[in-house]
Amino acid sequence: WTGALRYANGPWKAGISHWSADAEGSSMVAGAGDQRSTRAWGSYQFGMGLSVGLAFDRSSNDLGAATSTRSAWYIPINYAFGPHKVYFDYSKANDASNTVGNSAGKQWSLGYDYAFSKRTSAGVYYTKVSNNTAGSYDMFAVGRNGAGLATAAGEDARMWYFGMAHNF
Repeated sequence: WTGALRYANGPWKAGISHWSADAEGSSMVAGAGDQRSTRAWGSYQFGMGLSVGLAFDRSSNDLGAATSTRSAWYIPINYAFGPHKVYFDYSKANDASNTVGNSAGKQWSLGYDYAFSKRTSAGVYYTKVSNNTAGSYDMFAVGRNGAGLATAAGEDARMWYFGMAHNF
């Protein structure tokens, strides 16, 4: 199940969310136990187009014999001027408990969007994930608990995005 509370008032935005998933059956697939995650976030939109935020995440994975927990934080910054918007994000996931250690990872992203209209935009983004020697964070999966990860432990991942969006 998933739930969230959000607050928005003028330049301030804040919220808290919780996600919970229980493994089916008594035999768990390796690394896929009962999982929980709670995230709190907030941001402030300055009058000149600058927005700065902060988020904190605490996740756990119950593997039967032990529960592994991990905390992470995230700083999103963006600046809008006219039809242009520039993004910078930095994230850091700490070592997971009850693991071999050194499983942390960092990620940073830099992006640009151009709005052709209220509904159509195009953008380019670059993202780099840097894993510690036992970290295996990837672009579309959770750290040490994801299935089918393409990035091996200790390896880094990079991604370019070029795209266009139109909202109907």
